[in-house]
Amino acid sequence: SQENDIYDIVDMRKTHCPNFITGRWVLTIKRDKEGKFLKCKARWVLRGFQDKQKQELQTDSPTSTRPGFRLQCQVASNLGYDITHIDLKTAFLQGEKFDPKRAIVCQLPPEAGLEHWKAARLKRAAYGLNDAPRLWWMASNGALVELNWVATYSDRCLYSLKVDGKLVGVVTIHVDDLK
Repeated sequence: SQENDIYDIVDMRKTHCPNFITGRWVLTIKRDKEGKFLKCKARWVLRGFQDKQKQELQTDSPTSTRPGFRLQCQVASNLGYDITHIDLKTAFLQGEKFDPKRAIVCQLPPEAGLEHWKAARLKRAAYGLNDAPRLWWMASNGALVELNWVATYSDRCLYSLKVDGKLVGVVTIHVDDLK
């Protein structure tokens, strides 16, 4: 996805790539509460277990705790706020850029319409890589902090926003979901 500046196309005939990762399509069928078909969702997922740098990565990534979410619900109830859920599409593709030492070239799906010797040199994490959740959390945390949201001491993924000393919002991050 070029709009997120995720990769550069490389010619495998001219590029030495000691860390080449293949991918595959993962199909998910979405159903409603009664089990009726809603839609199909397909995603190209890299085989992160092939990553030769995986042992060097920091992969821990905080997510909101159950008590943090309950606290958020209580605050919303006390203040008469609505709770809105946001599921960010392509969240992992919007994570922090790779460290310059991180080198991954990955297979592109055949449907990309490129010659078989072309691949993608990643600039950011993609689905399937072990460090994708952490890089996404770092980007989302940085954006919230820049907007003056403050993480609570009890839950690194529960943020509050105060304006003139008054609490005006609470948000939680759970993987690629915001509430």
